[in-house]
Parts: sequence; structure tokens; C-alpha cells
Amino acid sequence: MFPNLSDRNLLIVGSFLVVIAAWCTIGYHNPDEHTQIWEFANYKLGYTPIQDLSWEFPAKMRPGLQPFIAYCSVLVASAAGIISPFIQAFLMRLLSGAAALFVYWKWSIWLERELKNPVSVRWMRIGLLFFWLMPYLNARFTSENTSAFCFFGGLLLLVQEIENQKNRFSAKLVLTGLLLGLSFFSVIK
Repeated sequence: MFPNLSDRNLLIVGSFLVVIAAWCTIGYHNPDEHTQIWEFANYKLGYTPIQDLSWEFPAKMRPGLQPFIAYCSVLVASAAGIISPFIQAFLMRLLSGAAALFVYWKWSIWLERELKNPVSVRWMRIGLLFFWLMPYLNARFTSENTSAFCFFGGLLLLVQEIENQKNRFSAKLVLTGLLLGLSFFSVIK
């Protein structure tokens, strides 16, 4: 079935799987996903009292990037009339899945040049898109997932710049540094 689909159709089916995974995923994979992201964001929104936060909050031992992203996403969703926390969490899972899918698809395009056999390219793309845990893990709004797609996105840009061998300052190098820095910052404890 999959080997006969065009690359465009593979990406569409992979995107559909990300949407399904984002919609059907209920709750959290690990308690950290809830207590260290959404609860901190809810505190900033005024919904959670400070005494109800986990011990990591007063210890200041968790990164603030994802709670800030969650906080901003709730503000934007609320301004758009989306007040259900379940839909807001779905939108963040969808955004996370879309970002991961974008980065991994770009990697598959890059690696296509190295794989001379079109059948190998096809199976690499099928593996990236349809390996059973990829849609599920990509749709998780976790620090590990954010770190992974920032790291691999930055690494891809770096590899592309190294291959170009232009040895000059470019916006791509700035974006590379930003993504690699975000990959570290999103999981630093």
C-alpha cells in the first residue's frame, strides 16, 4: 500500500496520523508533561495558586520555555474564543507534531541525496512517518520532544551550511545557533 504512494501523498497520510495522534492522545505520557508545563502556565494565567505547584517551582529548577509557550498559546486561543483546556492542549500537541513532522521530513529530503536507491528512500520515509510510535511521540508537548526537533532542525541547517562551504555569516547560521540553543534550554534542569 505505502510503497505506491507519491511523496506528497505519504506526507499527507503522515500529517493525518499526527492529527489523529494529537486528537486521540488523552492526558499526559509522563506527569512532568502536566505538572512542569501546564501547571506552571496556569499559575502565570492566574488559574493555579502558588501553593498547589510542585516543589520544582520554588526551587527554580525547571526551564521556563515550554510553560511560556503554553502560556502564550492559551492567551492566543482564548483571544480566538477557544476556552476549552482540552482543545488548547490538543492545539499544542498538534503544533508539536507538525514541527517534528516538518523537521523529520526535511531530513528525509536531505538524506535522499545520499541514498541512491529510490526504494531505500521510500522505506526511509515510510519508517519516519509510520513507525508506530512516531506520530504518538511527535504529538507530545514535552521538553524532550521539543529538544529533539530543535536539535535535529539545527543540525540539519548546520550540515547544509557546512556543505555549502561559504565560510561567511548567514541568517541560516543564526537560526542554527538559536535552534541548537533551544534544544539545550528546553531540557536543562
